[in-house]
Amino acid sequence: MTVPEATSEEAGMDVPGAVLERGHVLHRQSVLLEQSVLLELAASQAPDFQASLRQILKSDAELLGVERVSYWSFSAGAEAIRCDVLYRRDANAFDGGTELRRRDFPRYFQALLDELYIAADDARRDGRTSEFTESYLKPRGITAMLDVPVWVRGSLGGVVCHEHVGGAPRVWTAEEQAFARSIGHVVSMALETAERTRAEESLRRSEERFRLLVDGVKDQALIMLDPEGLVVSWNAGAQRILGYEAAEALGKHFSDFHPPDSVARGRPQAQLRGATARGRLEVEGWRLRKDGTRFWAGVVLTSLRDEHGRLRGFAEVSRDMTERKRAERQQRLLAAASAAEQQQRLLAEASAVLVSSLDSDAALTAVAHRAVPLLGDTCLIHLQEGGGRVRRVACEHAPGSRAERHCGDLLGPEEGEAPTELVRVLRTGRSRFLPDTSRLLQRLGEEDSGRFVLFRRFRPASVLVAPMLARGRTLGTLTLFREELGHPYTRGEQALAEELARRTAYAVDNARLYEELRRAEQSQRFLGEATKVLVESLDYETTLSRVSRLGVPLLADWCVVDVVEEGNVLRRVAAAHADPAREPLLRELQVRYPARWDTNPPATRVLRSCQPELYSDLSDARLLPLVESPAHARLIRELGSDTVLAVPLVARGRILGALTFGAARKRRYGPVDLLLAEELSHRTAMAIDNARLYQEAQKAINLRDEFLSIASHELRTPITTLHLQLQHLQRHCAKSGDATLCRRLDISARQIHRLDKLIEGLLDVSRISTGQFRFNLEPLDLTQLASEVLEQFQQEAARADCRLVLRAEGPVTGRYDRLRLEQVLANLLSNAIKYAAGGPVTVGVEERGDFARLTVQDQGIGIPEKDLSRIFGRFERAVSPRNYGGLGLGLFITRQIVEAHGGSIAVKSRPGEGSTFTVDLPRDFRPGVKSARAGPTEGPEP
Repeated sequence: MTVPEATSEEAGMDVPGAVLERGHVLHRQSVLLEQSVLLELAASQAPDFQASLRQILKSDAELLGVERVSYWSFSAGAEAIRCDVLYRRDANAFDGGTELRRRDFPRYFQALLDELYIAADDARRDGRTSEFTESYLKPRGITAMLDVPVWVRGSLGGVVCHEHVGGAPRVWTAEEQAFARSIGHVVSMALETAERTRAEESLRRSEERFRLLVDGVKDQALIMLDPEGLVVSWNAGAQRILGYEAAEALGKHFSDFHPPDSVARGRPQAQLRGATARGRLEVEGWRLRKDGTRFWAGVVLTSLRDEHGRLRGFAEVSRDMTERKRAERQQRLLAAASAAEQQQRLLAEASAVLVSSLDSDAALTAVAHRAVPLLGDTCLIHLQEGGGRVRRVACEHAPGSRAERHCGDLLGPEEGEAPTELVRVLRTGRSRFLPDTSRLLQRLGEEDSGRFVLFRRFRPASVLVAPMLARGRTLGTLTLFREELGHPYTRGEQALAEELARRTAYAVDNARLYEELRRAEQSQRFLGEATKVLVESLDYETTLSRVSRLGVPLLADWCVVDVVEEGNVLRRVAAAHADPAREPLLRELQVRYPARWDTNPPATRVLRSCQPELYSDLSDARLLPLVESPAHARLIRELGSDTVLAVPLVARGRILGALTFGAARKRRYGPVDLLLAEELSHRTAMAIDNARLYQEAQKAINLRDEFLSIASHELRTPITTLHLQLQHLQRHCAKSGDATLCRRLDISARQIHRLDKLIEGLLDVSRISTGQFRFNLEPLDLTQLASEVLEQFQQEAARADCRLVLRAEGPVTGRYDRLRLEQVLANLLSNAIKYAAGGPVTVGVEERGDFARLTVQDQGIGIPEKDLSRIFGRFERAVSPRNYGGLGLGLFITRQIVEAHGGSIAVKSRPGEGSTFTVDLPRDFRPGVKSARAGPTEGPEP
């Protein structure tokens, strides 16, 4: 393409005339340029747009006399422009590639949209182009710009830029601006022509490709139908699949290729109506070949309409999918088998986890983890606790699930009222099955309530809640959520979830039974230890202090014991805490808020009502009525008092005190804890009562011993005086020769002697009780001692018609208290003579190594076996006091004397056969050293 150039005559004219004439020249040149471009574009079937653009830009630069002329094209969205072609007149060369972005030069881009052209005489100062100054204008020496937007079919396609290079700005004349706009128009026409040519060529090639495609497609039937459903076009693929030649198929109706049963149901007409209404219809179904055989076809039926929307026909694309359907059926069977295998594996793994751990919470978390993602994107497990409360023990989710944030928010067990979604399942024991929750979620979004918390948080697309049933009880729920739309839960998955929940429930039930057994064993062990502590001491304050220590941490984090003392006064006698650092808090509690009848803590309430108090969940609302002030409440909380239990100490119908236990949130008291606390309180109350009874008995015994000691001393004085008087009278009687009087005086003397012995026995008992039983040890021959005692009892034995016999082979010596051993022999001989009247009494003395043995044997009435173990007790007798006198102190004093010498005493007897008392004494007795044979024994001698 050639463009006319300016003549020399035009160049030599005067300046004003030259300017005017130059304007005319530019106008003529723009018209000529535009016409030449149109002629060239019209003459060429496939113009080279880039070549034309280069020629236009070069002619433009020559005619306007600018150094740089370029064409920039807009990117998609008009966010940037890129320099496609740049002509530099000084080098007569073409370049390009620079890119400018809208975000860097917003004013310039906006000006291109708003204005017909940008004539910037001083580009560095003009507000539309000054943004380029530092990055673009100065580096290239550009001082003026004349840019014309290029519009193509109503859209901004590019811009033609004229850039003046020089030291001073350039004023663009009206003619230059008009010429530049003409250049923009020329470029626009060239662009439209090039695009139209490309579009026509593309359409031609597309039609050719379509024809080749239709003719070349062998595995798909491409059929054109008229608006009535008659075949108007038939390709080779249709011939191969359906078996009809093109000549046979043309004019047939769409329904002729459907089985009779399908035609009877009106499916062909329904498909045509569906494609007409929706524009495109995809269906699968049976089709009929020419030979009558059926095949499974995938059909895409598209309605064809003209530019006015009138139905012109249908295009059907059909494909034989029989093999694929067969493969899909086989795949479904395999998938079903695989799913069944996975389900069985899930149940097997869950069962293995459940039976391998007795930590139910950890096992349930493992089960929930295995249920994801096979059964859902999220798995929640809740357990039902006492009082209608539920506790969440597991929240597992698939990676990337939206439940990740919510499970994170729920770290730590939730406990409270059952969520609305679980209430019905927990109450009825039947599953809840929601394949599609879209309507429910929409309704929940419209209402403002606290219902359906789980659905609001997790927003699942499909939900399945299965009850955990064991032994006819609902222990909790297993909840599954799916987030993906179009993948609802099925009844088969419901059955699987129910089976998984059932196995989980039995594991939880077994774990609870084990825990109950373990706690029962712990309770029995605890009660056994408590019983040992309770019987170790008869000082009840010491005992209660040990009990309070024993109660933590097994039963509580802290324990206090309050008792009711004489005068109905309350006193805290023991307090213990599992954390030694919190012991001062218990002391502070006692100092600032001591137990009083007019206060309302659990211990005082129990003392008033004599009924236990159980606070499974000691909330602030329940705590405030029990305390005296907010400071009191804070102190209780600091101890760790989220659950509290108080039980009364009751014995023989009397309230003795109260035990109070408290624990932090890690445990919650229930009926089992109450039973254990009540059993402990019962045993503790009995121990307190026994200790108090023992103390009272000790006081009574001390008073009795004191009375006996005083009474014995007081009786000795008149008895001594009376004895002296009788002795005086006996001497006078002997001189007077009055036999009757002498006999009576002898009887009185014997009675006085007996009374003296009774008083002496009472004094000995008093000495033994008060620890004043003293011994004077000296070398002593027991044979000689026995002989002397027998001599003393000759008269008494004669009166009872008893013969006294001593059996001894020789002296038997040792260190003993003479008077006390004489008292032992006297007591034994006195009893033998009393109970064996008319029979012999034998006293034996023998040496047995380091021991000496004394025996006193009679042939009297004997002693019943049931009485053998008690006759050595204080005031104990084996016979009726009506027949035989005495206080029952002789054998008691005898045993005390023998044991005080480090020896032992035993008796062997049968009723009617007499009795044998055996005394074994160490020969070299050392006070404070207990003999290996000390202590009374029963039965025959070894």
